[in-house]
Amino acid sequence: MEYDFQFIEEANCVAIRIVGQPTSNEMHQGLIRLSYDPQWKSRIAMLVDCRETEFTHLSASDVRELAQTFTQDLAEFRPGSLAIVVNGLLAYGLARMWEILVRKEWSLPLQVFHSLGEALEWLEIPDIKITLLGYNVSDKINGRTTKN
Repeated sequence: MEYDFQFIEEANCVAIRIVGQPTSNEMHQGLIRLSYDPQWKSRIAMLVDCRETEFTHLSASDVRELAQTFTQDLAEFRPGSLAIVVNGLLAYGLARMWEILVRKEWSLPLQVFHSLGEALEWLEIPDIKITLLGYNVSDKINGRTTKN
């Protein structure tokens, strides 16, 4: 599993890209790395790109554990808003389940998307050309990306 993140200062955002089949422990370790980064701050927007993440190995219990881990690991520095981008119906359903569990603990603008462009628009990321974890995002409205 890959868990990379990039802070986008001009957008007050951190972009996270998860690739592969993450375990609960790997997700926990990624969140710990993120929360200890000197650029992390409370109320920053989070964009989580899970379009290349495989979710078939996760159970409902795993999703509950991931939600609990997320709210505990970032309790001191809660994000301002959170957009998750996924591919496929299974990933969307599991991400929505996770969203519901997180909302029980936190009042947080949080939404799951199928399109990176829609997520960027929802987060109100300025219409600037940015390099986002290997993707050149130049047209956020239409959700088009080109691989670098």
